[in-house]
Amino acid sequence: MLASLRIAVAVLKAAESSMSERQVPPLGIRIPDAARKELEAGAQSLAREIESLRVALKEKPDKLELLPDIQIFHKAADWALRYDELYRSNEA
Repeated sequence: MLASLRIAVAVLKAAESSMSERQVPPLGIRIPDAARKELEAGAQSLAREIESLRVALKEKPDKLELLPDIQIFHKAADWALRYDELYRSNEA
């Protein structure tokens, strides 16, 4: 029983060390600097538009519930760039 416990501990330690080296999700492809800057500028522009929309919709609370539907597109683009999660060239 003691031998089984030692083996289990060794397996867990090996798994732990290999997991700390692996990034999940893996890094995506490299986006050319010009394309990255253009995408980042577009994401910043969209963030400003969303903020102005939030202010405008405060007067129309029934429409404010639609804001998350718009914000999700901004987050998708922003996070994909921020965390290097573009995996195919046509995603850019």
